Amino acid sequence: MEKFVPDSLRAAAEIYEERNKMYRDNYKNFGKVWLALFPDGISTTSAEDPVAACNRLGIMVQMVGKLTRYAANFNRGGHDDSLDDLAVYTMMLKELDADPPEVCTHGTFGRFHAIFGYEGKG
Repeated sequence: MEKFVPDSLRAAAEIYEERNKMYRDNYKNFGKVWLALFPDGISTTSAEDPVAACNRLGIMVQMVGKLTRYAANFNRGGHDDSLDDLAVYTMMLKELDADPPEVCTHGTFGRFHAIFGYEGKG
């Protein structure tokens, strides 16, 4: 157990290199995707319940990850696992959308600004 940290870091590097062969640097595209999805930013003054909004956004994060993985493999026939996961995440998001959020009157939705640091292009 003396070399736990260095051994774990080496194993993690091997996983990264293995996955990077398939997915390439898809994680570097997330910012561009999010700005395309939300060109006016994510409102920090929404009346939605902040927990419900975070749940929906969390599912969207997973979907963007799967979509960018699929795109990285587009010319190699796609990525079946990502498509399966997207189908599940889509239904999860649909379930969350069907559950109407509570009205937020205490202003905590503004924490999104601290997380994303972006309110729009003016």
